Amino acid sequence: MLEVAAPAVLSVEGGVAELRRAPLSATLVAGDAPVEVRPGRDHHVGDGPRLRPWRPPTRVVEAPTGEHALDRIVSLTGALVDRTPPRTVELDPAAAAAAIVEQLRAWGHLGADRDPDPGNGAAAGG
Repeated sequence: MLEVAAPAVLSVEGGVAELRRAPLSATLVAGDAPVEVRPGRDHHVGDGPRLRPWRPPTRVVEAPTGEHALDRIVSLTGALVDRTPPRTVELDPAAAAAAIVEQLRAWGHLGADRDPDPGNGAAAGG
């Protein structure tokens, strides 16, 4: 038996410890058997418990431009930037894959000379 100070979370890997059931006679005999209690190891003295959700570190960004508050908000949100509106397309799998690759190219995530499918036998860039 292991003695652990509360609050604690104990987890046992299913493949490590299998549940075994003793026959009734062994269970009755074991009811009077002494149980050795061993204290757990104090092996981790790291940071205290995290009481708040993890948040990524802050990063420095340029101040928004504009004389008025509305101009700065528009600058931050990109509300007036021209962009392609969302669209819904229903295509067969091959055409859908081609449409996804084309959209990624339009957004600049894939260069025009990059082959997104290295297994098709075509050389990248020509």
